[in-house]
Amino acid sequence: MKNKLFLFLVLIGCFFCIHPTDVKALDNGTYVMQSALDNKKAVDVFGLNTANGTNVQLYDYTGALNQQWKFTKVGDYYLIESKLASGVSMDVYRGLKESGTNVQIY
Repeated sequence: MKNKLFLFLVLIGCFFCIHPTDVKALDNGTYVMQSALDNKKAVDVFGLNTANGTNVQLYDYTGALNQQWKFTKVGDYYLIESKLASGVSMDVYRGLKESGTNVQIY
């Protein structure tokens, strides 16, 4: 069974990461990120697609690979990679910081 993680994500640079002072430090591993408001929803890569620019969304929890995320500690932060394909990470479109900027894989 995959670890279930309820968290708030902090935007840093061009990918999403969590800072260990904001939440309990995590072991490197695979997690499912479920909404703290509705645990029947999970962070999901649209349509099991692995193409760069594919949207990341909140969707009904299924436990499929497109809802599994590999967390790897990098310095003070965590790199969040999709389990769909090697080297595919959660990414913020063009590294923008504005509210409403799309989250995708890249």
